[in-house]
Amino acid sequence: NGNTVVNGNTVVNGKNTRNTYDNDKQKGEHNCAKLYDFIFSNDYYYRNKTSIHFSVTDKLHIGFYKKQSYDICSIDKCYVNDELVQNVYDEIKKEIIHNFKKNNIYIYNKINSNGYLKGVDIKFSVCNGVVATKCNGVVATKCNSVVATPCNSVVATPCNSVVAAPCNSVVATPCNSVVATPCNSVSASNITNTNNNNYNNNNYNNNYNNNNYNNNYNNNNYNNNYNNNNYNNNSEKQILINFVGFSLDEKAKNNLIAIANNIAKKNKLIKGVLYNVETNKFKQRRTETVLYGQNYIYHTYKNYIYKIGGNTFFQPNKYLNEYIIEVIIKLINNYNINSKCSYIYDLFCGIGFYSLPLSALFKKIISVDYSIDNIKNLEENIIINQIKNIQCFHLNLFNIHNLKKINLHIRRYIINIVKNGQHDAYDDLKQKINSVYVAADNENEFIENLQKLHSPYSSLPSFIYEKLKNWDNNTDLNGNKENLNEDIYNDVDDEKEEEDYQKIMNDKSFESDLGYSNHSVGSSNEFVIPLPNLIIINPPRKGCEKIFRRWLRGICCKFIIYISCNVISQFKDISHLINLGYIIKEIIPLDTFPKTKHFECVTLLEFDFCQKMNNEKKELMELELNEMKNYKKM
Repeated sequence: NGNTVVNGNTVVNGKNTRNTYDNDKQKGEHNCAKLYDFIFSNDYYYRNKTSIHFSVTDKLHIGFYKKQSYDICSIDKCYVNDELVQNVYDEIKKEIIHNFKKNNIYIYNKINSNGYLKGVDIKFSVCNGVVATKCNGVVATKCNSVVATPCNSVVATPCNSVVAAPCNSVVATPCNSVVATPCNSVSASNITNTNNNNYNNNNYNNNYNNNNYNNNYNNNNYNNNYNNNNYNNNSEKQILINFVGFSLDEKAKNNLIAIANNIAKKNKLIKGVLYNVETNKFKQRRTETVLYGQNYIYHTYKNYIYKIGGNTFFQPNKYLNEYIIEVIIKLINNYNINSKCSYIYDLFCGIGFYSLPLSALFKKIISVDYSIDNIKNLEENIIINQIKNIQCFHLNLFNIHNLKKINLHIRRYIINIVKNGQHDAYDDLKQKINSVYVAADNENEFIENLQKLHSPYSSLPSFIYEKLKNWDNNTDLNGNKENLNEDIYNDVDDEKEEEDYQKIMNDKSFESDLGYSNHSVGSSNEFVIPLPNLIIINPPRKGCEKIFRRWLRGICCKFIIYISCNVISQFKDISHLINLGYIIKEIIPLDTFPKTKHFECVTLLEFDFCQKMNNEKKELMELELNEMKNYKKM
């Protein structure tokens, strides 16, 4: 009908008409998201990394891919790259052209598939006050006085009014007349004027304002350490070059080593030159050869040091990458999520960009990534920074076997809570168990709610499930003693769980996609994964798969922070999570890619535990689920 439906509300001609849940009508509550103006970056020279592609057809091409094409547009200068990155690119381009003419190298030809050299990645970082140390055999760096990447114009400028347009997109019109059109994207919740609930556009929680973000961030001085024109005197700029292509013979390798040495001689900031062969493009696995120097550089943020490799991910905007961390910490503090007794899942964690600084706020962080290179660097970063409460795992989270495996370890965690009589955790578990289902208003949501199999609570032993589901503090603690003796737990782990564990481990597709890192997840009898108080997800540009979103919903975590550079896929994922019971609380866009249509968006979601399902419908759904299980067994 031309209207946009957002989180149960219809936006008509720019105005919101409320379609409330039944319980909201009784309480008179309104679930409204708060959309803030963009946090801006410098428009030029902001990228700390770039990928340049090579190709030969009728002539040599060196540059970027054309839009929606694998044809290459040759370029001389890119104004969004850091000037130091641009200088290195100029030298690489000269060397490639010179050696190509002399037939010392062979550029890949996509027409006849001849040649081997496909492109080059250039990464730039700043490490400050570096002192080399040894950490258990790993060469690391520690900073005495850390100053992070320079920035002079990170401007948090909340506008005085946010206008939600009815057309398939939300047009945020800030005071400076910059129009951001996210294209079918950000607004997955009811957008209201941000003056509500003391969150106004000139003051984000009394700390976010145009001239002072959290009393430390302002236009002319970013955290008193960032500025464009003056790096800290102790700062060291570092550059890593990574050529990418197909396998090399000895002659080709020697020619590339000569090229790497020539480039490095002209620029002392270059710490290493690598060559990576894509052995499995789908899995993003590469074999690495060091042509010159080392295969890593370091980046510092406050007291934390990040080791960055040739194949690891790091945020590209040197002005805003660390600002995202500050936004996340602000959200955590505003909603009182952090606690020394709390746990966090950092999914698609990369090299620990969020895990390291958040480790001081939580009891334990579970960090998961599908890239083995990211996990290896994260393990070293944990050692370098001497952090004890991060456990990292190499897992493909879009594989159902891996998700079931995680559920088994969460299940064991819950069983141990009941075994040990930790009654203070019972209320939270009861709330989650009773929230496995959400209100089903149509056939699609009805089917969606049958996906109880994706929840760790569904596999709990029946007596534990019933005990937690019907727990009452007053009756069970004050009136009755524990009526479950130790014998009843004897076979809980050894039979049902071990049987499920062996089924998963015997699955060949599981073996090919699962890896373990600094803790033995494969220990079926001892290792547990705690339930999270917060889940941070920063998935690839394509977003999350449905199986993962259902598993995420099955955890019933109260808060999720979803970070994405592709708001279209983010909108799709969040819309699904809204159907499964989540509510958008805050949307904070960051212009991390100036001069392009892309931007980063940090979205906070909260699970709505108030949604209830009537018992008749719930019993019907459980009956349907049991029938499906029995039919599958037959």
